[in-house]
Amino acid sequence: MLFFTIFIIIFLGRAGSSIFGYELLNTDEFIIGAKAMRLIDGYPITQFDGATSGILNAIFLTWPNLFNLDISYISIRISGILAISLIIYFTFKIVSRCVEKKFSIALIFPLVLFFAFTKDPDFLHYSNELISILLILISLNYYFSTFEKQNSFNLIISSMSLGLVLFAKMQFFPVACLIIFFINYKLLFIDNKFQNAVKSSIAFLFPTIFFSIYYFFDNEFQDLFYNVIHFPLSDFLSRNQIAEKDLIVGSNSIKSIIMSSKKTILANHLILNSVFHLIYVYFFIFLFFLLKILKGNVFLLLNSVSEFRVLMLISIIIATMSVIIVAGSVHRHYLINLIPILPIFLGYLIKDFKIKGMIKKNIKYNPLI
Repeated sequence: MLFFTIFIIIFLGRAGSSIFGYELLNTDEFIIGAKAMRLIDGYPITQFDGATSGILNAIFLTWPNLFNLDISYISIRISGILAISLIIYFTFKIVSRCVEKKFSIALIFPLVLFFAFTKDPDFLHYSNELISILLILISLNYYFSTFEKQNSFNLIISSMSLGLVLFAKMQFFPVACLIIFFINYKLLFIDNKFQNAVKSSIAFLFPTIFFSIYYFFDNEFQDLFYNVIHFPLSDFLSRNQIAEKDLIVGSNSIKSIIMSSKKTILANHLILNSVFHLIYVYFFIFLFFLLKILKGNVFLLLNSVSEFRVLMLISIIIATMSVIIVAGSVHRHYLINLIPILPIFLGYLIKDFKIKGMIKKNIKYNPLI
């Protein structure tokens, strides 16, 4: 029920602008949509040129074929809303294990409002960031659901989801590698579950092994390297090199940003863009708990961030922000991979506060909500 409510709110919020409005598909949507149409026409996945978008993004767009419908402008935009709704739904499922339902809804509500009513074109179209963060959230959901005592099924689903990130958005695969490192570290050195660590590692590597074997027997193994790693990496390097003249794609190097009008553009986005307003909302909630509950006691805060899941989420946030900063100024839509992690981090931080008796039972959340 909650998933459909989220979907309807975002759909209605976008109906008059990005769904039934007079506009063209984004460039990424054209490319991914063309791949999806070729998949439906029977072309094997080995016959696709390299791009920064992995094949999983195209597979996600093929759902209209199940109903004998065409892939179209509207189906691609609805696919974007479907992916966003799943992202917010899994965010809620993870957060609801930490805090009461009312406050869980309050933590995801800014996400719903943002994706429903933002007019920033970077967040209105179907993008390849959506599937990568969806896979990461699916992994965190299954992993955290049996955190105290991992079962094989949840562990395999969690690890395999992380392994699939490489074929959705290579740039965020390092974040997936960081998460699997935390999972295996706990299994090996805290839980002393060597067999589970082996299962987790095999499940994480399985997507890469599967695709490698498939491409190898189709005599396209070299193409797999070019499609998944070489092209995205070349795109990243070309956009971030310091060139004497502007590249067609535009340079994202720190020097070019400081020495150009991009510095002013960035400042304006920090002040006016709704995606940063969303981040400020979550930062305000963070400050609310620090000031009202911890009362400035830094040692209490350090005690809480040392909890395994909180530390893990902090590391994910730092790693994701690093990818965003290194990727450059034209990749503001990379923030899609950051913002769902923020309410999850707040949820587990608040949970740890409660476990350690730092939060009073009669604290009033209503003014914050």
